[in-house]
Amino acid sequence: MALLLLIAVGAILGWLASIILQLDEFQELALNMAAGIGGALVFGVMANRESILHGISGTALLLSTLGAIASLIAVNSLRNMLAQ
Repeated sequence: MALLLLIAVGAILGWLASIILQLDEFQELALNMAAGIGGALVFGVMANRESILHGISGTALLLSTLGAIASLIAVNSLRNMLAQ
């Protein structure tokens, strides 16, 4: 259940980032969602003291949110740098 929660947090943050950045293409939306999911999973698994299959702590959820935001910033900065 905790794994699904981390995936949902990352996907929602990626989707919201696409709305805020006004990205219309599906590829950009999919990239943002993938980056959000990846960041949330990596940071959430690292921050959780127990197995991710048993549950998730509030700290791990907060850190997974911050990890998703950090990965979204990195991906969008890289995309802007390559577009120039």
